[in-house]
Amino acid sequence: MATQLTTDANGRHANESGFDGKNVVRYGAHNIQGHPSWWYWIWMYGSDVYSDSNKEANFRDPKVPDAMQWIADIHKKRIWPSVPVKDAQTMGFRQGNIAMTTWGHWNVARVRADPFKWDVAPMPKTKDGKRIALGWYSGNSIVPRLNAVLAQN
Repeated sequence: MATQLTTDANGRHANESGFDGKNVVRYGAHNIQGHPSWWYWIWMYGSDVYSDSNKEANFRDPKVPDAMQWIADIHKKRIWPSVPVKDAQTMGFRQGNIAMTTWGHWNVARVRADPFKWDVAPMPKTKDGKRIALGWYSGNSIVPRLNAVLAQN
């Protein structure tokens, strides 16, 4: 889907002959560099970032380098913005030049005011049809002293 949504200045999509990856006006999906969601793609390939013992990176599993190569290929095909290739304009879902992104619920209120139609969809399934969730921890907690005060009331 991201390949079909990526469009160059001439209206060609990333999967079409003559696509100009140096002149992208809309990317199919957001860039995952510097973002924890790159782990998701390793899970999609049926592996994990860490070994079963959680004591080392899981690069012995051939699925991990396969997933990392897939990520590199997506950047090379210009379906996601790439750090080495600088775009002339600010890239973002809310700017309308990135078609899909992964966000938490906290961004829904922000995009409700945007002038374009948008929707929510699940992340892709794995090759064997499993659905994998991606989430972030917000770190909500109560310190022990405050918890004791609240318990008295």
